Amino acid sequence: MHSYRHILCATDFSAASDLACARAAALNECFGAQLTLLHVVENFPERRSNQVIAPEDADPQQYREDEARRRLREQVDRVGFKPTHQQVKFTTESAWHAIADYAQAHQIDLVVLAEHEQRGLKALLPTAIEHLPQTQVCDVLIVPMRRGVG
Repeated sequence: MHSYRHILCATDFSAASDLACARAAALNECFGAQLTLLHVVENFPERRSNQVIAPEDADPQQYREDEARRRLREQVDRVGFKPTHQQVKFTTESAWHAIADYAQAHQIDLVVLAEHEQRGLKALLPTAIEHLPQTQVCDVLIVPMRRGVG
């Protein structure tokens, strides 16, 4: 059986990502691996989300990073992780580019991702789930959604 030394779980803070994080934590326990939880802010600053708006007197990138770190801590607590490395990455590209680059740069053995239901135009756009396996950087585990989660 293959032994994983460094597992990366990419998250968007959704309920589906909670399932992927729980699976990554369980695998981490089995293999005694290092576990990194990664959130990617994609297409920054070109397409900043209106979901997280910085106060007028705050640097938008620092504000987004602080908010993402807070949400990472919440997800770690919600899922019941043991302490783990938490990373926020900003990229001018798509999230899947940043995840693949991070995996290669940090010698990741396994990337754990949540499956998400895509609707409308989003269903036509490339996703990390579709592109990461093609990069052949490492093993990729896609945790399926459960009904009512997404």
